[in-house]
Amino acid sequence: MRISSAVPFLLLLASASAQNGEDACENQGFTQAQCSAVGCCQWNVVECHSAVGTSTCGGGGGPLLGGLTGWANGDVVWHDPPSGWGSCGKVTTVFGVPICASTAAWAASPSKANHIAHIFYQLLDNDADGVPDDSLLHSHMVSKGYLLWVPSTQSDSTNDGTWPSSVGQTQMTGIFETFPNTCDAPANRGAIATDRSTWGAAVGNTRGCDTNRDATTEEILHLITHAAGELYTALWGPSFSSTAGAAISAANGNCGWGYLNSYTDPSSNNCQGQYAYDDTTCNEECNVVEGIYWASVSYIGGLYTTTSTNNAKNEWLMATPDANMPVYPSGVSNAISLETGSPALYALVSDTTSPGHAWLPAFMPDGRYQGNPGGPPGPPPPTPSPIPSPTRPPIPSPTRPPIPSPTLPPIPSPTLPPIPSPTAPPLAPPTPSPPGNGEEECENKGFSQTECADVGCCQWHDRERECWSAVGTDTCEGGGPGDDNGYEDEECVECSDNETPWMERNGQYCDSSDGLLSRRCKNNNVWTRMLVCQKSCYDMGLGYEGVTCCSDDSGYFFDRKLLRRVHGK
Repeated sequence: MRISSAVPFLLLLASASAQNGEDACENQGFTQAQCSAVGCCQWNVVECHSAVGTSTCGGGGGPLLGGLTGWANGDVVWHDPPSGWGSCGKVTTVFGVPICASTAAWAASPSKANHIAHIFYQLLDNDADGVPDDSLLHSHMVSKGYLLWVPSTQSDSTNDGTWPSSVGQTQMTGIFETFPNTCDAPANRGAIATDRSTWGAAVGNTRGCDTNRDATTEEILHLITHAAGELYTALWGPSFSSTAGAAISAANGNCGWGYLNSYTDPSSNNCQGQYAYDDTTCNEECNVVEGIYWASVSYIGGLYTTTSTNNAKNEWLMATPDANMPVYPSGVSNAISLETGSPALYALVSDTTSPGHAWLPAFMPDGRYQGNPGGPPGPPPPTPSPIPSPTRPPIPSPTRPPIPSPTLPPIPSPTLPPIPSPTAPPLAPPTPSPPGNGEEECENKGFSQTECADVGCCQWHDRERECWSAVGTDTCEGGGPGDDNGYEDEECVECSDNETPWMERNGQYCDSSDGLLSRRCKNNNVWTRMLVCQKSCYDMGLGYEGVTCCSDDSGYFFDRKLLRRVHGK
């Protein structure tokens, strides 16, 4: 890894976006690396050609950081960010696609940041010949301003966005979810990445590799898949009508989807299918993108371990790649190989050379890129000898990657006025009664929203249009106005209500996703660690241990939604 604070060696790229493709790319004497750094150019064997004909070279925001050297002398080169890139502590480019590592991320682990860049190189140039495998998709990513954001922690992830407005599609992968030398990669667990016949003997091996799940490949593959969906919409578009989407929908069988409130665990005996996602915030588009990840990484052996296949079983049961391999997890009737269970998906992801397919990886990245962008190919990856499986059981890894941060910043406490009373005369406020439990005091009373708000242990649910208990079956402690939800004697804190990224992208919010919260609050390790939907979980009686949230008598839920409408969220 090399660190440089030098700025651009290709000053002429600054004017490229104003030119047409032929003027910007051809007869410029560009090397292969320089050609790749211009979003509308592509390398054609011996010289640089336009990838957009005579169309304008701009078309979407790129190239970003076009003058920075991303690779030299066999390793990643990192730079101090130029002006306007305040979110970044260090930056680099992977074939012209920027990586922005926050100051905290770089301070926490330059080696993990470097690992992320190596994985990105391995996914774009899977055959390590020094050239992106899919030149059209690569040009699309550069010209449209794609960017990979690398924060240190979940809370650090909210420091994104201080970069030029020309940045387009972004994707986060954090230092906190990065684990080099993971057992996910066949080469790390004693198998040979290019020899599928060695994979079966290594499914239980954890010796010499990290049993933690490395989320880097998944997150970067999501970014690349987004570009494929835009460029090859009929094949990879994020809907059940695309070729990939139809195959993914078929793999669901009758197991349903969380967003349709019809999810059934595919590892149970209650449905027939191999892919289903319980997340109510993951809509059709999300499920297609996730399904492409599952299929592609299954094909390249990235899930073929006893631990990973077992951890994925509630969502994905085709982690075994080929029909001639032992199927894991064992003892699950719906578990089947990808090749047998979905010939359509297998055919799609196993073709890594045809037009529209060349972006797909043929080998699972191991974080050790061997190419040489702009020069002759580097040596092939080392071939480790298979290591016998240990007798001790494998150490389980997390079933899901840590949840990325929402793309929106935390919403401040509302400053809008409280909800006006309805024009019709309101019913008389409920007569205070001796302390009862929250459900008795609040529910099935026929309260209006205003009346509900007057009872300290009650809260109004906009979606159901009715009054619910904010303390579950706990004592209502007075059941009257200003009661502070029965916690007035405890020291309280101002709680946050930060959504997961899928919730943000799909218009799902903490204060209106009760079904999701009832399953995840206090029952999900990632939610508990990151305090996802902290305020709403608390108000449902499912607060995180040791935290008493201050009550909000100012119409928090209504004002928060109104703020979203005002700001177009």
